[in-house]
Amino acid sequence: MVLLALDGEKAVGILIIFFESTRKLAHIADIASVYVKPDYRGKGISTELMKEALRLIKSRRGTIKINLHVTTNQLPAINLYKKFGFKIAGELRKELKVKDNYYNSYIMELVL
Repeated sequence: MVLLALDGEKAVGILIIFFESTRKLAHIADIASVYVKPDYRGKGISTELMKEALRLIKSRRGTIKINLHVTTNQLPAINLYKKFGFKIAGELRKELKVKDNYYNSYIMELVL
């Protein structure tokens, strides 16, 4: 599922949700990406995308948990997720590589 934030017809933000399909994991939704274009940050767009994502996820019968990953240096994103009740469940070392730099990632979860 893809949610878009629009300014007119221009996409300025995106949030991607995956729903697990195997029987043992069907109760879990994964937020795979949240991104807002730099010129549009600080305007509450991420908050609105998260509100809509949570509404849609909660409306899906049987979903009781949401997982996401966020790099540990993304403090605004971490604070956004905490505002919605997500908790840090663990840390993965050198999870993301951009050019020659490695970044750690938090696994965050929200049990509904």
